[in-house]
Amino acid sequence: AENNRIAVVPIVPNRGLILDRNGVVLANNYSAYTLEITPSKVADLEATITELAQVIDVQPRDRKRFKRLLEEGKSFESLPIRTKLSDEEVARFMAQRFRYPGADVKARLFRNYPLGETGSHLLGYIGRINQAEKKLMEDWPDEQLANYKGTEYIGKLGIEQSYEAELHGQTGFERVETSA
Repeated sequence: AENNRIAVVPIVPNRGLILDRNGVVLANNYSAYTLEITPSKVADLEATITELAQVIDVQPRDRKRFKRLLEEGKSFESLPIRTKLSDEEVARFMAQRFRYPGADVKARLFRNYPLGETGSHLLGYIGRINQAEKKLMEDWPDEQLANYKGTEYIGKLGIEQSYEAELHGQTGFERVETSA
């Protein structure tokens, strides 16, 4: 019973900064709010999304992306339906949060490239871990694989990919008490 009461949850590290030799920031992170749904906690997914669309603007492309993520992922993971919410949208949702079990607003880190397209061919970019990358990760040593628990994004090209191990950082863990 004691083991069921305490859950170990991964804490995803902040992705490292990329600086040039003069200390100019080429890639950094910023925090923004994301509306996420945990499909396993929602009885009728379509109805919930339709109701949420009355509170927060949900575009057809948001629904499409959510369905794609749902097909790729697991139903117990929370999946983003809308990213980069404004403070007003967060406030509107939080006032009615009790109506939407399984939906929540979370603060997430997003990658920012202050110089825009300058050096983009060298810097590369980050993106969601896809099925092909998940297959490759299965061959990694256990300690390296454990470091990616809870991680959703990985370097895709350039420096972001080449220095993935250094930029990703070390995943932490926290013990959370759960109750019925």
